[in-house]
Amino acid sequence: MFLADDWGTQRSLMISLEMWSSFYRKSYRRIVDEAHRLGLDIIFHSCGNVEEIIPDLIDIGLDVLNPLQPGAMNLPRVARNFGGQVSFFGGIDDQSLLIKGTPEQIKEEARRTVDTLGRPYGNAFIIAPANVMAPDVPLENIEALMEAGHGF
Repeated sequence: MFLADDWGTQRSLMISLEMWSSFYRKSYRRIVDEAHRLGLDIIFHSCGNVEEIIPDLIDIGLDVLNPLQPGAMNLPRVARNFGGQVSFFGGIDDQSLLIKGTPEQIKEEARRTVDTLGRPYGNAFIIAPANVMAPDVPLENIEALMEAGHGF
């Protein structure tokens, strides 16, 4: 089951952690519990920097956190603090690297991202763009990301 709510800006949550916990945590908990009762996994999408609510999301039983945006979050810190507790999804910069990078740069970034978010934590990581891929991403860069993903 895919839940999509944007709670983060490029720097922090849009509301205070206290407000998020007070008004939204219980509702998400009910949704996650019911989905798990039905045998479904939960993928939670929120753009931006949501590091502050990751402990709450893990506590309520979130299975997959999407996306991990390198421009908004410190991915090594997120991996150190939460790796092995939730699966990660994303991590490849869609705002500049995929648009302006070379296929070789994209493959190298994919390797680095897997080494940061996946390998140390049992490979509980889905390599993907950090968000929606813009139409101006060159086809050769999309191919490079797909080839890199198949190499792990």
